[in-house]
Amino acid sequence: MLQIRFKTGSEEYLTLQAEAGENLLSILQEGGVKIAEPCGGMGRCKKCLVSVTKDGGSAETHLACQYSVSESCMVEWLREKEENLLILGAPLDERVSDGTVMGDAAFGIAVDIGTTTLATALVDISNSKTIQVVTAANSQRRFGADVITRIKAASEGKADSLRESIQGDVNSCIGRLLEGNCEDVSGVKCIAVAGNTAMLHLLMGYPVKSLGEYPFKAYSLQLEEHTYSEVFGVDNFDAPVFLLPGCSAFVGADIVSGMYDLGFPGTGDTYLLIDLGTNGEMAIGNRDRLLVASAAAGPAFEGGNIGQGMGSIPGAISTVEIDPDKKTVRTETIGGLPAAGLCGTGALEAVSELFKAGVIDGNGTLTDEYFDEGFLLDKGYDGREIRLTQGDIRELQMGKAAIRAGLELLMKHFGVEASSISNVFIAGGFGYYLDVKKAASIGLIPDELPGKTKAVGNSSLNGAIRFLKDQNNGISGTVALAQMAEEVTLAKDPDFNDIYMKYMTF
Repeated sequence: MLQIRFKTGSEEYLTLQAEAGENLLSILQEGGVKIAEPCGGMGRCKKCLVSVTKDGGSAETHLACQYSVSESCMVEWLREKEENLLILGAPLDERVSDGTVMGDAAFGIAVDIGTTTLATALVDISNSKTIQVVTAANSQRRFGADVITRIKAASEGKADSLRESIQGDVNSCIGRLLEGNCEDVSGVKCIAVAGNTAMLHLLMGYPVKSLGEYPFKAYSLQLEEHTYSEVFGVDNFDAPVFLLPGCSAFVGADIVSGMYDLGFPGTGDTYLLIDLGTNGEMAIGNRDRLLVASAAAGPAFEGGNIGQGMGSIPGAISTVEIDPDKKTVRTETIGGLPAAGLCGTGALEAVSELFKAGVIDGNGTLTDEYFDEGFLLDKGYDGREIRLTQGDIRELQMGKAAIRAGLELLMKHFGVEASSISNVFIAGGFGYYLDVKKAASIGLIPDELPGKTKAVGNSSLNGAIRFLKDQNNGISGTVALAQMAEEVTLAKDPDFNDIYMKYMTF
């Protein structure tokens, strides 16, 4: 039996047992080390880069997902840990008391389970105030960055591990929510959970294989009511847990919740909701009709598959400005910290600025000067150069082409031009930090939309909060939206490929 010592702090180690020939990443994950593998262990994302020092030897650098242990060793993770993700929650209301449950006070808990992140909120139902928000990273990310990778993992025997992972995350967040706010758990009267279809299936332990295979069928899309133990695995509350309804395998309860929060389907005006992430969901509607669709944008908008990409954490480059004449660069990072890598918005802004400066042509190709090594944006805190490469640009092109093709087809099926849309809501962390003018400059959204666009943050969590504040209307309202929505299956549209290829260019 081999000993694997994983460095957890300056002088702290976690000692794990392993057999010769075992995969290092699997050893670490089974030992509780939360190393993400956005590429599903295929060796592409480079997020699991580690230093391996064998007994009596010198340090070697390896990808943990591609390394089999042969003898006892010490391991240190060389990538930045994404424990400080800036996750969108919900605005807090002014506290009218210290929040501690007294007498007949009633509280509700809203939960949004995203592919990358998790957000929870404590709501005082008696006065409709949101008094606490707690967010965290979704630790399922260590099984893969996107839903397809996780569906594959669940279908290959990891379903219980995936379920236990998200249950633990939610229970931890709820514990932090209640601390100092609600000392008597009997005061919690209702819990509302939103999330994309795959995340809710993994939470409930439902079969997910059909979500990843044509014709992409969900096990359940209904509004469901359960006990807390049935959903989260522990008997902490007597309050009912409502899982909000979804529309389809890839347009889930998070979109229904967001539409409910934003007042869809509205009046005679036409509303458009875009949730930009690994799976880009969108909805367009008015009081007469409601269409929804999803586009597989890939993980680039969240920093995935970008050579020096990272989540929206302190130190991630989020803003890029380039002098078109001197090719000088000014960057800003989240939190104002020294640069550590590129988040999705930083990468998109870099592409927009490089295109404007003539460093990238209309096909998305870097000029000869930068083609091989990429364009230098900044130097990291450790002196490492942070570059946007040709491969990064291609990842972003594919993502933006998928989103734009989806938007064009959704508008076509609804029978409107972009100029006729009254209000555009962009949801999600990527959308929250997005410069919509730069997004339009490279064709991610139509030129007519920036002036009508509003970033709405975590509309899924906000919808779950609204559900709690007006539960009777919440049940009927979310169910009505899910039933009203007609899904446009983009892959079946004969025009999709042509439009997709059109918008691969700038």
